[in-house]
Amino acid sequence: MARKRQRAFAAKVCRYLLLILNFVALICSIGALGVGMNAMWEHQALEYILGSNLFSSSAYILIAVGSLSFVLIAIGCFAAITQFKCLLVIYTVCLLTVVLMSIVGGAMGFVLRRQIGPPIMERMELSLKQFYGHPKETQLTEAWDYMQSTFGCCAVSERTGSNHLLWTQSEWFSRQTRYPKERVPASCCPTCLTIYERYCGDDYTRQNGSLHDRICIASSKMCSYASTEYVNLGLCQGNGDEAPDDWPIEAYMNLEGCFPVFQREMRNYATVIGSASFGLAGILLLAVICAFVLYRLNDTPSYTPTIRS
Repeated sequence: MARKRQRAFAAKVCRYLLLILNFVALICSIGALGVGMNAMWEHQALEYILGSNLFSSSAYILIAVGSLSFVLIAIGCFAAITQFKCLLVIYTVCLLTVVLMSIVGGAMGFVLRRQIGPPIMERMELSLKQFYGHPKETQLTEAWDYMQSTFGCCAVSERTGSNHLLWTQSEWFSRQTRYPKERVPASCCPTCLTIYERYCGDDYTRQNGSLHDRICIASSKMCSYASTEYVNLGLCQGNGDEAPDDWPIEAYMNLEGCFPVFQREMRNYATVIGSASFGLAGILLLAVICAFVLYRLNDTPSYTPTIRS
């Protein structure tokens, strides 16, 4: 009798614990869905530059895991309340499958993080020189334009002040028939709003007052207000009048290379995706263990229909 009471008490504790874990898993699933969907919405285009589907695959797996978890959480709560053995079995098996999917997605995220290194930089240089602007490479071209305009960068290498020279070595530059040729795409050129946000705030001015003041003064002569119009497209692309000597090139052209920004951004997303996947897998695995223990402690037989003669 005492043993039976102990089993009943343990089953009750396990049932409440399973309900709590399902609630925590629900919150984590919402977070996982948000991370996966944000990653795809923000930077899916960058996959054409990356040359690997690990980014989208890990994000899609995270979205799938988050979506499936919603359904399984409902089943798990109902199984914990009713203690139907058949439901506990279905819940445990399905949830274990989702756990494995989540682990795979997390592993892919961290593998992606390690892959973003010098080989990716070489691939970026190759794609810029040979494929940007090609009629059959519109997606790659759009990915480059998205990256340069979104991250405020230009070309590939570190900030050197001569990033535009790589563009002049590209097939895109050689195919131009109008003179003077555009030395960089328009996506390398900052907008008035970008310059204001990047250099003209009080915090930025305090960091590097002299340079930032000169950039703000120069851009203010070209921008009437902080709009989304380019500061000076002609100066940036090299087909307009020459800039005065006291105008820093940063006032009308993005100087930072895209690889450091791309590497930092993709590594951050890969870390977030991997961490979210492994974190959700840990919560769901605890729920699997709890459901299995509840199944073992449950004395209620599985439901089988009775046929009366």
